[in-house]
Amino acid sequence: MLQAFSYENADPLGLIEPLSRMHLNRNGSHNDASNEPSFTPLPYMTFAANESICSFSVAQPVAPGVIFTHDKSICYEFRPQNPDFDALSNFMCNFSPGKTTSLVCDWISIDNGTTHARSPSPLSVAAMKASFEELASAHRRDGNITLTVASLDELARRHGITAGKWMMFCTTGEVDMVWEKVARFCMEEMKGYARVSPNKGDDQHVVSVYVEDFEKYSEVMRVREALKEIGFNRPIGFKMDAYTLLGIYRKNPWGINCNRYYE
Repeated sequence: MLQAFSYENADPLGLIEPLSRMHLNRNGSHNDASNEPSFTPLPYMTFAANESICSFSVAQPVAPGVIFTHDKSICYEFRPQNPDFDALSNFMCNFSPGKTTSLVCDWISIDNGTTHARSPSPLSVAAMKASFEELASAHRRDGNITLTVASLDELARRHGITAGKWMMFCTTGEVDMVWEKVARFCMEEMKGYARVSPNKGDDQHVVSVYVEDFEKYSEVMRVREALKEIGFNRPIGFKMDAYTLLGIYRKNPWGINCNRYYE
């Protein structure tokens, strides 16, 4: 049974500390003596009794500029007109992806508050999936090739799910440095949205930098060139959100390249 907790009258600045304490120590175990994660429910979180999984019911502020979002992301929202790099440094210190565990959140993100990349309409997603199923059911039947790059582009365009992201993969030992570079780049360039996965215990993280529209090729490549300038020179893939939502990953049954661009 889910129990909802709300500390509506609590000091917001005091609520960030329990989450920031849920970090891994140097040997990879949790900080408490029993090596089991301690859990302190935070405002607007739902917690399943006897389980170590929590979810956030609505996007709510916890500290100035820091919110919990519907996609279980701890997000720092900055103002493009007045970026606060000290606040960003504090955020990255409290929620470094190398030490913040997946018990705390699914993602750590930075957002200038103007992007729609992270929250496509559920109705649009459902409609796109239904259209995709129609194409997939006819794919390679009677010689028809219905799932092509062009048909998937049209599907994403028709349902208004045009965002995509450059994706960089790294280890836990690398991720804090990589994320700091990306987060500062986003603030300096006033880009919309970027996110990183927390520590799941598998020594793997993904850092994503979003672009609103995959068809704006010059903007997609401008972001890629900017990432090269801050050190990301190895080839990386740009994946459309539509592909992610439709379950198009590597070695998918339709033989579709999961990257829309690769540079």
